[in-house]
Amino acid sequence: AEPADKRTLIRRATFDLTGLPPTPDEVAAFLADDTSGAFATVIDRLLESPEYGVRWGRHWLDTVRYTDYLNEDPLGANKQPYYELYEAYRYRDWVVDALNADMPYDQFVVHQIAGDLLPNPNGEALYPEGLIATTVLSFGFWENGCADKKKVVTDIVDDQIDVVGKAFLGMTLSCARCHDHKFDPMTQEDYYGLAGIFYSSRVLESVGEKGNHTKLLRVSLEGPECKKQRKQASDKLAAVQKEIDQLKAQLQADSVSLLLYYDFEDSDVGKTTDKIAGYVGTLHGDASFGPGKFGQGVTLDGQGDFVDGSAEASFQVTRGTVMAWFNYDSEISSEGQIVGMPFDVSAWTEPYYALQAWISPDGRNLGAQVNHNGARLQTVDAPGVKPGEWHHIAASYDGQFVRLFVDGQLVGSVIDGGAAEGNIQYQGNPNFAIGTRNVHDPGNFFQGKIDEVKLFDQPLNLAQIQMAMQFPEPTEFARIVREESTDADREAAFAQRNTELQRRIEELEQQATEIAKSTPAEPALAMAIQEGGTPDSLFPGIQDVPLHIRGSYRRLGEVIPRRMPEFLAGTDQPPITKGSGRWELSQWIVSEDNPLTARVIVNRIWQHHFGKGLVGTTNNFGQLGERPTHPQLLDWLASWLVDHDWSLKKLHRLMMLSLTYQQSSLQDEDIIRRDPDNRLLVRMSPQRLEADPI
Repeated sequence: AEPADKRTLIRRATFDLTGLPPTPDEVAAFLADDTSGAFATVIDRLLESPEYGVRWGRHWLDTVRYTDYLNEDPLGANKQPYYELYEAYRYRDWVVDALNADMPYDQFVVHQIAGDLLPNPNGEALYPEGLIATTVLSFGFWENGCADKKKVVTDIVDDQIDVVGKAFLGMTLSCARCHDHKFDPMTQEDYYGLAGIFYSSRVLESVGEKGNHTKLLRVSLEGPECKKQRKQASDKLAAVQKEIDQLKAQLQADSVSLLLYYDFEDSDVGKTTDKIAGYVGTLHGDASFGPGKFGQGVTLDGQGDFVDGSAEASFQVTRGTVMAWFNYDSEISSEGQIVGMPFDVSAWTEPYYALQAWISPDGRNLGAQVNHNGARLQTVDAPGVKPGEWHHIAASYDGQFVRLFVDGQLVGSVIDGGAAEGNIQYQGNPNFAIGTRNVHDPGNFFQGKIDEVKLFDQPLNLAQIQMAMQFPEPTEFARIVREESTDADREAAFAQRNTELQRRIEELEQQATEIAKSTPAEPALAMAIQEGGTPDSLFPGIQDVPLHIRGSYRRLGEVIPRRMPEFLAGTDQPPITKGSGRWELSQWIVSEDNPLTARVIVNRIWQHHFGKGLVGTTNNFGQLGERPTHPQLLDWLASWLVDHDWSLKKLHRLMMLSLTYQQSSLQDEDIIRRDPDNRLLVRMSPQRLEADPI
């Protein structure tokens, strides 16, 4: 055909390389350029534009069946990223950037198969781009919520083999999952040689519970230096915050009243009497009196024992403190509620408590909770707390913070999100409970001994907590909690001390603000493949896997060493002895001895410039694929690409500067009848404009 006119040519080239029409100024400049290299100048400009990577990145993303996450808010308030592809956009951006930078295609391939194993070219310990590139292996078509978790992993491996085979090699490798390939020289042994490579890698953090969704693996893109800085800042901030909490705990509280005090000394059969107002506590189950921390206490077996300490209107504190001495058994098997105030209701309700303190089933963790916005504090590995020993626990609430004190020391605090004047919300009178979560709907039984149970109507400060632990009650403490007023000198001393504490607290809070500002941002995450099999799967390690008879993991045959397909790579392959084998796979795919990789990508580039590939079936170069219309041209272009450093931009330039590309789409009707599909490339085939450019 005749050469296309210049307006057609610049429109064709601009849409091809950027997905956008040329601007009027660009058209005018091209029409005015009469030099022989005018069109080459246009191509070079377009290849350097950022839109080039977007346009051709879109073609590649279609090839590897890219998708973003499926639902805008798939888990509602849960916000836990299980199977959703929240970080997929990082891979999309990586593809665009790699194409714009003209990353050699062989490296483009290696990054996507084994980028997590590549060293950072800058010499840094972490290579984020390499990790992100492997995201291509994290999205695919499999049943995330399938109850058969072992099959989920086999489907993931099959999908990974399928995309690697079609995208890079133009082969339908997954056809050999259940039997030898029906058409191509690919055996089932070849398939499971590859499958072992992907079974020895993982893209899941876990397969999830039966019937629930899988959880994709997220890898931090934060390098060790940044991680170190974050740790240092976090430790410094924690130290400052701990000092702030300790100082706040020492601020003088309002006048305090002791509302309830069970010391278990004044007891009868199944009954015990409070020392403050004479409330009667009732023992349930096999609860019994025995040796306590000071004199007599109560012993609970964790199998239904508890003490109903009475339900009273006076227990409706807006803020307050509960405390007790406890000695837990090493055999404790459930979350044991040591002391607290559940509501006096006959059925389970949410929330069901006012203020409570508990111990975890393993005995390692102590906690406190209050129902104002549901604050719940859990401390890990409370120092020095051991079974068979007496320890003191106190939970206080000041309208904003829940604080936990263990053995007279502040071990943790959490803000419940409420305003400073926040109050505990009640459903009727609270029912003081010892050893259970609720006296009407009991559970979470404590196992061990409890003594010296007290309830105060105000949050005690650190000094008061330490005094309240003592026995018998010291005179000073009795004066603080029992007398309605104190002398003026003492009030003035407290006021001066509180002023000094408040000033120091403000200084520390300013320090905390500055530390927070200088702390590195939360680390970015990427969905990236990692070495090692999927936990809780059939093959959780790095290993060769057996052939699956008829594709079923339930019928396993001979173990097949990890390797490349023998028809292509030969039978004399070095064994894979280190790692999953993805590195070896990536190197074989891009080796000059591989007859497919360069031809497949050349064919894809040709397809998007000319409307159809030299091989019409771009994902299938096998027996069922179309034969190339110009096999020698395909071979020559593939060799040319390898010889020119696998540069895709150079390949674009080569094709677009050819007379074949610059032909008009108009042709003699007789020729069109003789060659309706333009297999002989005697004209430029008209192409539909896709939705994206429109």
